[in-house]
Formats: sequence, C-alpha cells, structure tokens
Amino acid sequence: MRLLQPLCWALLFALALRFLLRSVPASGPRRRGAPDVLVKDPVCQAYVLRSRALTRTEDGVLRHFCSPECARQFAHGGSGSRG
Repeated sequence: MRLLQPLCWALLFALALRFLLRSVPASGPRRRGAPDVLVKDPVCQAYVLRSRALTRTEDGVLRHFCSPECARQFAHGGSGSRG
C-alpha cells in the first residue's frame, strides 16, 4: 500500500513528460535568423507555423498551405474559402 502513492506519482510524471516531449518539433534546430512565424493559408485562411506548412511555388510566388487538400484545391483554381 505504501508503494501505491509513489507509483501513481511516477506514472503522472511520466505521462506529463511524454506530453511535453510530444509537443517539441522533431525537425531539429531551426536555422539562425529564420524565426518560426505564422503564415496564412490562401485557401482556408488558417494560420500555420511556417516550419510545418506545405509550400508550393507558382509563378515565382511562394505560398504556404496547412494541408495537402488546401494545396490541391489551390492548384485547381479554388483560391477562395471553403464552404
């Protein structure tokens, strides 16, 4: 019975640590001078971190998308909002 409380605390600590580590990006260190900022998806108007956005270059313009679906929709002429 005395071991039950420390085991519960250890389990809670492990779960909290797992949650915190899952939120750390796995892409490695960012380049110096390139802060991770929010960019706006031209299709659904959602904001996404630049490091996690899908990028497409069209006519020399770099665009950022939140998902492959939005990138496809933009490529097929659907640059307006979903609806």
